[in-house]
Amino acid sequence: MKSLRFSFILLFYLGTSPAQSPHNTGLYGLFFDHTDAAGFALGNTGLLPSHNSRFSIANPTTWSELKFALLSVHYNTGEIRYEEENYLAGFGILSNAVFIVPIKNKYSFGLGIKPLTRRKFHIESNKDQSIVFDNDSLLLTKSIEGTGGISSFYSAFSWRFSPENTLALQLDFLFGTFNEFTSSRLFEDNPETVPPVVYQRRFEFNIKLLSLYFSSRSLFDQHNLMMYALFQLPVGSKFLKETDRPPFMDLNLDNIHSGSELPYLENVEEKTLTHRNFPFPVTVSGGMTYKMGGKTIIGFEFLSRIFSKESGEFLNSVSTNLYNGNRISMSLLREAKQGSRQLTQRLHYRIGIFRHQHYISSRQKPLIQNGIGFGIGIPFGLFQNQIDIGFRFSKKDGFLTGDPEFVREVTIGLSLGDIWLVKGKRR
Repeated sequence: MKSLRFSFILLFYLGTSPAQSPHNTGLYGLFFDHTDAAGFALGNTGLLPSHNSRFSIANPTTWSELKFALLSVHYNTGEIRYEEENYLAGFGILSNAVFIVPIKNKYSFGLGIKPLTRRKFHIESNKDQSIVFDNDSLLLTKSIEGTGGISSFYSAFSWRFSPENTLALQLDFLFGTFNEFTSSRLFEDNPETVPPVVYQRRFEFNIKLLSLYFSSRSLFDQHNLMMYALFQLPVGSKFLKETDRPPFMDLNLDNIHSGSELPYLENVEEKTLTHRNFPFPVTVSGGMTYKMGGKTIIGFEFLSRIFSKESGEFLNSVSTNLYNGNRISMSLLREAKQGSRQLTQRLHYRIGIFRHQHYISSRQKPLIQNGIGFGIGIPFGLFQNQIDIGFRFSKKDGFLTGDPEFVREVTIGLSLGDIWLVKGKRR
């Protein structure tokens, strides 16, 4: 009983501990390439089956495998530590919520919401700049803070046009805001007695994404192989509204020398710009699974995020470069044995490794993240209900620092079948 209580306390702590990263300062911040606990444990993005050997929350071409309608909710959290000092950064966040309806084992339809990117950071300069004013040496400190992100409300429809092949279309309506605050202080002795000069920016997004999914076993069925593919691109005009709130400061700084506060500060008239067709990536992904025999599935997945040539410097908080990103993963899934009386055989087991080159780069060096994920799935009930828990440990190259980041993350998910509909049919 004590061990069970300890497990709940540990999961509660991991599920509520905050996490962020300096990587979030570049352009859109980090993309959420995983949306569900099962795919998270395999180290992939959800293109390959992960819930079991046939179904993935994130791939609509697998939804027709369901026997009942399904409601699935997932939550992700993380913790980042530097090598020499602790840096708790990031956030816990709802990583996916989707309702899926299969139709006659041939069609399926789903509605969902998920985060796409997040920016949450606070960076302070570790070196004070010295400025000479009126024969006095003054110190200037600076900090940058940002919050917000892009989320997606999406709908998807799939069609199994042959027993071996399935197509799916998904339309994402992206929305969200970024808020950014740049704070500077100019002082002689004690910075805490001097109010900051704050420059504020706000970005509001309006984007649509169209995704085409395809899965097939027709070419490789005799070899126990299954192929999956994704092509995603922005459609229509991409609108980004940028609102600047610059500060106003009286340039008469004589009273600084007496130790009093800075002159009167206020925001001047806001300046709003609308950016059209700003850079947003095209995503291409492919993968393959191989049934090794029994209940064991091995998978391989590749994802490439391709940016156009337009500059995204107006979105960057710090000096970063924009590159194409890619991600490679290999995974192993041991599926549960239905009807087994042994508890260990009634669980799904997952493990995977991945290498992720982020599109954000610094010092002419791409940022690489390597990691391992593992987790379990716990089926229960008669209607494809399942609890999923995924753990991931990874290491990122240093960004704004020479020290690498060590990341620990947990994702927990709950999927429930349509018990009420089944009961209604029985009546």
